[in-house]
Amino acid sequence: MRFSSVSGVRSVGVGVLVKVVFLDIDGVLATAHTYNVWRKAAWAAAHPGQPFPQGRAKRAFKKDAIANVPADATLLDADCCARVQKLCDLSGAVIVISSSWRQDFPLDQLRTMLASKGITAPIVGATTTDGIHRGQQILDTVTTMGLTPTDIVILEDYENVAPFNGRRIQPAFDGSRAGFQDKHLARALAMFGITYP
Repeated sequence: MRFSSVSGVRSVGVGVLVKVVFLDIDGVLATAHTYNVWRKAAWAAAHPGQPFPQGRAKRAFKKDAIANVPADATLLDADCCARVQKLCDLSGAVIVISSSWRQDFPLDQLRTMLASKGITAPIVGATTTDGIHRGQQILDTVTTMGLTPTDIVILEDYENVAPFNGRRIQPAFDGSRAGFQDKHLARALAMFGITYP
């Protein structure tokens, strides 16, 4: 295993007990609702007094806006972030960023963004961007850290996480119950052998 292939993640050593949350951001902390709130605010700032576009103009603005996502925490839902922090508090887990955001923002900037929304659990690194799919990237990290599947929970809304499908919590990106909800928190804690209080 090439230790350099996993961004900043090191083996924790034989016999060291550690729980790891692999954290995706879109669909877990950033939802369709938070993106829409941001887009409307971006429109209002760029076009004062003009109504938000509809139809084709709305789709064109959304597509253009996606290319200009802000480098801050405005897209993150505070309640979803609080639940991820609670998961880490109750389980003692650390976080490894598996989100595609790791390709757009340096790890220190992601730590700052997440901390600004209340996620203060240790963020010990990010998965590699090597590998065919997210599951392979997580497998590389699990191997590097000397973990077993029971040591991990994967918060991921969309990407392929095989061979760890049984360790996945899959929130929705959109809808009234989008993002990391209480039911997901209870399931994640149960995967770590903890009953939700």
